[in-house]
Amino acid sequence: MGAVVGAGVTWWLFLVLQPVLAFPLFGFVVAVMAILGYRMGAVRRDDMLRLFGSHAGMAPRPVAVSSLPRIVDTSVAIDGRILDVARVGFLHGTLLVPSPVLAELQGLADAGDDLRRSKGRRGLATLEALKREPGVAVEVLDDDVPAVAEVDAKLVRLCLDRQLPLLTLDTNLAKVAALAGVHVMNLHGLALALRPPVSAGDDVVVHLLRPGKEPGQAVGYLDDGTMVVAERSRERVGDEVTVRVTSVLTTANGRMVFGQPHGVPDAPARLHTARVSGGRS
Repeated sequence: MGAVVGAGVTWWLFLVLQPVLAFPLFGFVVAVMAILGYRMGAVRRDDMLRLFGSHAGMAPRPVAVSSLPRIVDTSVAIDGRILDVARVGFLHGTLLVPSPVLAELQGLADAGDDLRRSKGRRGLATLEALKREPGVAVEVLDDDVPAVAEVDAKLVRLCLDRQLPLLTLDTNLAKVAALAGVHVMNLHGLALALRPPVSAGDDVVVHLLRPGKEPGQAVGYLDDGTMVVAERSRERVGDEVTVRVTSVLTTANGRMVFGQPHGVPDAPARLHTARVSGGRS
C-alpha cells in the first residue's frame, strides 16, 4: 500500500522532468513509502488483520492470557496469598475488582461475627496493599449485572461479557466458570503444581547408586533429579529399593528426601533429600 501511494503521488514527475531525472526520484519516493508502509503494517499488524484478515483466511495472533486484565474473586482477596505471589514477581498487570466483590467484602467487614469481620477486613487490606505493589494496578470495575443475584454468577457474566480471565481460589466457582467458557486462573491449582513431588509417608522406588555420608546411608535419585537418602541401606547399593519417605527438606540448593526401606522399623529420622543440580548433594 505504501508503494502504491508513493507511485500515485509521484507519477506526474514523468510529465515535467526528463526520464533521466524522473526515474531516480520516482524510485526513491516509492521505496521510502514502501518501507514506511511496511513498518506501519508491522506495528499495526493485529489491527489490520482484524479488519481484513477474515477475508484473506488469516487471523490475528492470540493474546496471551497473562497480558490481559484479570477479574478478582472475593476468595482471592480474603486468602491474602495473592500479595506474596505479586511480591515475588509472578503476578503483574491489571487486576479488576468488581463492585459486587467490594460490596461483599464490606458486608463481611461490618458483620457481627468476629470471624466474618476479620475475613472482610483482611480482604480489604489485601486489595489496599496490592495497590501499592509496583507492576500491579488495581482498578474497581463498576459494571454490575442487576438481572443476576448471586455474586459468583455476576463474576461469570462479567468475564464472559468482557472476555477476561477470572482469578479465584474458589474451586466450585472455578468449575462453574470453566464450564461456562471462562478462562480460569486458579491459585489453588498453582499451589498444587508447586507442591513437592513426594511427601512424608509416600513410597518411592529408587535405584541406590552410592553410599551416603552417614553410616548405613545410601543415595539414589528420582526421575526429576531429586536426591533420596535411604537409611540402613548401604549394603543394598546397586539395587532398586522401595523407600518410605520419612521427611522432605527444601534447602537453598534444592529438595532432599530422607527415608528408609519399606518394612524396616522407624529409626530416629535423619532424612533429608534434595534436588541438586549436577547430581551432587
